[in-house]
Amino acid sequence: MAQHLALPTPEGNLEVERELFRDLVAVEGGFLLTGDPGTGKTALIRRLAQHYRDRGHDVVLLDASDYVDNVSGMLRRKLETVLADWEGEDPGHLFIDALDGDRGGMAKELSRTVELLAGTRWRTVASARLYDITYNRRWHKAFSGDPIAAEGGHRVKALEKVRHFRVTGLTGTELAHVGAQVPGLGRVLTGIDTDLLSIPFNLYLVCELLKLDAWPNDWNGHLDQGALLERYWDERVMDVMDEEQQTRRQLLRELCQLMLGTRRLQVSRGDVSSEHGAISQGLVSNGVLRQIPPRFAHGMPLLAFGHHIFFDYAVSQLVLSDGDGSLLVRLLNDQPNLVFVARPAIDLHLTATWHADPTRGLFAEVCRGLARAEHDLAGVAAANIAVGLARTETDVDWLVSALLNGEERVPEQVVGWAIGVLRCWKERDVQARRVVVRVWVSVATALAQKLEVAFRAKPVNLLHQLLQRLHELDPLRPEAEAPQERAECVAALMTSGLEDTADRGQIVAMASRYLPVAIAVNSAHTDLLLRVINDEPTRRHNPNVFLYLVEGAVDIARGAPESAAELLEMVWGLEGDRHEKTSISQGVIALSSNLAQDFEGVRYEVGQVFSDVLPLIGIEAACRILAIATHEDYYPEAVLRGSYVLRFQGEEGHAVYNLATLENSAGYDAPVEMLSALLDWAEQTGMDGVAITVRYLVRHVWHPGVWTSVMERARGGRPGWQAIAVELLSSGALIANSVTRRTAADLLGTLSPRVNDTEHARLEESILTAAGIVSSDVQQPDTRVIDELVSFLDPERMSRPLLVERLREVQQLDEPPEVFFGGSTSGFHAHTDEERFGEAVSEELGKERLAVIGRLENLTHQVNRGADPQPWQELGALFLETVRDQVLLDRVGPDTEDTVAMVIVTAAAQLARDWNMTSESDLGWKAYQVLQLAIGQGPGAKGDQE
Repeated sequence: MAQHLALPTPEGNLEVERELFRDLVAVEGGFLLTGDPGTGKTALIRRLAQHYRDRGHDVVLLDASDYVDNVSGMLRRKLETVLADWEGEDPGHLFIDALDGDRGGMAKELSRTVELLAGTRWRTVASARLYDITYNRRWHKAFSGDPIAAEGGHRVKALEKVRHFRVTGLTGTELAHVGAQVPGLGRVLTGIDTDLLSIPFNLYLVCELLKLDAWPNDWNGHLDQGALLERYWDERVMDVMDEEQQTRRQLLRELCQLMLGTRRLQVSRGDVSSEHGAISQGLVSNGVLRQIPPRFAHGMPLLAFGHHIFFDYAVSQLVLSDGDGSLLVRLLNDQPNLVFVARPAIDLHLTATWHADPTRGLFAEVCRGLARAEHDLAGVAAANIAVGLARTETDVDWLVSALLNGEERVPEQVVGWAIGVLRCWKERDVQARRVVVRVWVSVATALAQKLEVAFRAKPVNLLHQLLQRLHELDPLRPEAEAPQERAECVAALMTSGLEDTADRGQIVAMASRYLPVAIAVNSAHTDLLLRVINDEPTRRHNPNVFLYLVEGAVDIARGAPESAAELLEMVWGLEGDRHEKTSISQGVIALSSNLAQDFEGVRYEVGQVFSDVLPLIGIEAACRILAIATHEDYYPEAVLRGSYVLRFQGEEGHAVYNLATLENSAGYDAPVEMLSALLDWAEQTGMDGVAITVRYLVRHVWHPGVWTSVMERARGGRPGWQAIAVELLSSGALIANSVTRRTAADLLGTLSPRVNDTEHARLEESILTAAGIVSSDVQQPDTRVIDELVSFLDPERMSRPLLVERLREVQQLDEPPEVFFGGSTSGFHAHTDEERFGEAVSEELGKERLAVIGRLENLTHQVNRGADPQPWQELGALFLETVRDQVLLDRVGPDTEDTVAMVIVTAAAQLARDWNMTSESDLGWKAYQVLQLAIGQGPGAKGDQE
């Protein structure tokens, strides 16, 4: 087997040392050796056998291609029985070479033997081509387990559950070592693609040609394995007189047909026509064929090709071709299973048809024939050739012309095959992927042009899939390959969907995945975005469209920042039917959602992309989006009781009374993420940026939760926040508003010892202003507000007489007043239950129930002040007592302005946010129930368990 182990040179055979051989020797247990044709699997498996034999191990080496004829038939007992009875203490090694040599059954009997030997002292190592083994479940089972290689090129993704090792080509070091020792090879290596010669079989062909002095000084034309085989064929097969050429062709054709018929790569010499006997000897002597001695004294020798690739090439030349044309389609019509037996030969034949003429006319003819006859497996092989060899758009002109000339089924079938092949190109290098994209964009453009003529579902699906494959290979962006053409294809896809969004909503959703990047490439496509977001059926029934658009908002902002801002504004107004179910996934358990929840998911995504979009759309647009996101219309549990005028650097706005918190806001707390991103970005731009941001917030945002967060950031922010915070408090609005008062008090306490005298005077004045706002008597400030806040100021710096006086009064109290939360409504204090809850509610519920609500409200505010578990436990117990009263629980629901309900909801939110509860506890479940009722979702809604 020297041809498998060494390279021919004028000085003799040169053995190639493989670096990966050491890795294979270190492997314990059985495994499958696989790889592309010609990578040296046979050489490695035979060298492994020799390695263990030299060390005294028990070794059995079989060739799967002749096992049935020459081994199995000679055994009286099954092979596994023979090996099991073979006595020995050391591990035994069964090596099976070329499982693909049995083209019909893939050595079915041997797979059974391998399975039965499991657990014995015998381990099995077998080799097979990657194509043949990838989908052979029988051998997957026989070698089930984890791949040998931890990662990298020696493992195959499709064989993740198979104990295998993928043989790759020679490394650069190995190739350089060989090139230095073979005369003339170094010159060859510098002139052609080394990837081609890293395959040992191809290197063998080159060395043979060099040895014969048949390598041309300048190789003209394409150079691939087919070209090497053609040159070798001319030297080894056709380098004889014309008459003998014809006889050799007849012999090799006969051998190929016999092998294809029996599905084995060996035939008995007795089955070959007698007149070819002498001719076969010549082919054996030059290595094209090999003769296998008979197993019996009077038996006939077997004939086989010197390498399986020689067989494949012979089939491609002598069986699949008639010289000037292709017989492939005709043969497949007669023998559909030929594609399984002769797939490598079909690949070589299709490659030859590709190179037959520069217009790819013959190749196109074969593709059309395969499509008409629906030979899909051979069609995929043809598509693989087209994707791999096409270098310019002219290489696929035949396909583009067929699409544009009105043909439908045939060219579309070819495009479908190519899309399947493109899935496998993601692992190729960047340059190769960009070439593929450049070529196949022309096909996508042809499909887009077909849509402009008439709508048909097939080209729509093909265009979407092709754009998806191209995006995986080279993501669409302004610097990508052919960006303008791909953006136009996206626009054509979206346009076809917008023609009838009620029936073509799925097309709109498909195009929405790529419309953002199309806009980044060419802002002229913004008009499509505006059509989408203003389309009523899409707004009501297609949340996926908006989800894809929001996910791509950064790309939209790069091309059209105003349109990106408009998109992020309008999603807060999307409403879906809670009763219209939508499917999330299908599997063992079918999951479902509803349109309302899906649109909430869209709003959640706004919070995720906001930090990246913000620098592109500008600070005022970002504040405007936050204002819309926090508007009370989007909070069904919000209660708007009044508003307080807020002033900052000439801007005037409002801070409303609203018990809803940002944490329980629309979009699954997206506004919290948005505000955090906004303040982070402002601080990164410097304190001028913070001041500008606060000014725009005053202009646009009313929600008290936003101002609570701003004040919390001011307390722990950079020193520059100090002056901004003083001015923000000076209008008194954030102190007067009982929802923001507690945080404002903390901010007063932080600022008081730090600010200068002028700023401190403004802090004192802000308390007096707030007390005047709250008071029902415009002439007299509400001293209770002053009493709550005065102790937060530094007493040594206090200068306002009324504040000094009230501080003395407070200091004489046994327990200073707490900062009130939630009791201030529209500028006055509620002194009685009737004022607090209204006469009708007071009469309906009675004093006892209202007393419970009052205690619940007070406890809810108290637990905010520390980590002492006692108040939390009291709050939890009182909350359970409250919600077990069905009369009180029935008041909780969406779209309510009921103050009693809001106290219960606020307590539930406080418990859920700040206390360590579990969904298994009664308290946790009741709090969850209340929050679900508050937003209009009953039990069974998506996310219950969470």
